[in-house]
This record gives sequence, structure tokens and C-alpha cells, in this order.
Amino acid sequence: MSVSDTYIFIDTCSLLVSCWDVSRNNTVIYNQEKDKQFWDGEMPTLSRVGTIILAKRNYDELEKLSHVRNDPNRPQLGERCSQVLSRIAPLLSNKTISIVGDPNDPFADAILLSVALKFRTQKNLLFLTQDRALAFDLIAISNFQSVRPRNGYELKVRRLSEKGSIERWHFNDMSGGWHAKSHPKTKSKSILPDKTRQGSNQSPEHEWWRLS
Repeated sequence: MSVSDTYIFIDTCSLLVSCWDVSRNNTVIYNQEKDKQFWDGEMPTLSRVGTIILAKRNYDELEKLSHVRNDPNRPQLGERCSQVLSRIAPLLSNKTISIVGDPNDPFADAILLSVALKFRTQKNLLFLTQDRALAFDLIAISNFQSVRPRNGYELKVRRLSEKGSIERWHFNDMSGGWHAKSHPKTKSKSILPDKTRQGSNQSPEHEWWRLS
């Protein structure tokens, strides 16, 4: 499996929790270990596995929201966006991350759903999002019977854990509500087919995808 066979899309909501802990009462606290785990640990691994893509609408949203200050309904949103942009900047310079799209694109979730459909039979796809509804819809696309890849390409949906590592989504009821649970140590059957394991345990291919 080559890097050119894999596209990785990261949603804004995952980026915004990549360095912070957000409590139920909406308190936001910077977490240095989480920052280091994702940006210095997971991101280099992702770059070896495939092409990391940030939709232009997502990037523009980060830039716009980076100017928000002192909004009680969106605590530290501007600071969080600015931190993410500072982390992204060197990765754009060295082409680790690519920004794709144009100002006329629809809202970000629609873009991710459209690329899932477009590339389902052409690429391995990895989506990183904290959005339950979007994750549910993306997983549904992976199970479409009318759009089945013939070359073993996979579509996987992941989220960031509380420690900054990448983990699976787990839904209590795939046909109903949006309840999700995180079970980082549970060995359960994947809801996604596992057809493209190639290479040795030491190769980047083995990371496709770590939690299958």
C-alpha cells in the first residue's frame, strides 16, 4: 500500500481538541501531553500512511475563528484556533498537510461526505472527526452495497481520545441515536471490513489502521 493510495481528512472539531481538555461545563484547559501526543506522535504517523488533507472551508473557518475573544459561549475559541494554526503552519510549509478546495465549496461536513462517496472505490480513506452525526454518516457510506471497492480499499472513521491518540468510534445503536462510547482496550469486531493489511509490523502499512 503506497501513500498515494490513502487520503486522510481531519475535521475542525478534532483539531480544536487536539491540545485541550473540554469539560462538560464547557471549561477549556490546555493539555501539553495531549498536544505532544497528537502533533508529535500521531501526526508523523499519519503522514507516513497517506496524504493528509484539510478542506479549505475548515482552514478558512480556523482563521476566521482565531479572532474570537472573550466569548462566554465559546471559551478560548480564538486562542485554540490560533494554536492549531501555529501547529499547521510548518506542516503546510513542508507539504505534510495539503489544503484542498475553494471558497465556493459547501459547508465542511458536506465536503467530507462528498469526498467519501467520490473516492470510496479509488482510495483508502481515513476520516478524523469528533462529530458523532458525521461519523455515523461516514460509516454508513462505508457500508453502501451499491458503492463497493473492488481492490480492497477501506474507509475508516476515527476520533481523538482524551489523551490525544486516535481511537475508534463505537455506537450503542447503529440504527438509532448518536450515543457513542470509547473502548480503547476492548477487542470487539470492527464495523468496517479488514482487507488491506499488507507489509510487516514495522512498516507504515501496518498502521492501516491500528484500531481496526
